[in-house]
Amino acid sequence: MIERRMRQAIFSTASFWYTAWVNAGQPDLKNLVKQKFSAEALKEFEELNNGWKNGGKMIGKEEE
Repeated sequence: MIERRMRQAIFSTASFWYTAWVNAGQPDLKNLVKQKFSAEALKEFEELNNGWKNGGKMIGKEEE
């Protein structure tokens, strides 16, 4: 039952993202690959990634 619910959640999330992309006019996303991140964003990503790898508590970015 848990696996079925997880699959439904994944499918629902993908559907929301796809619908948003279609409603936005299906913009080309290839330019996002070339985007450079700031040193602060890279540091935050590394901290989150290391926390995940070490099994630590995952905390997202705080709202501004």
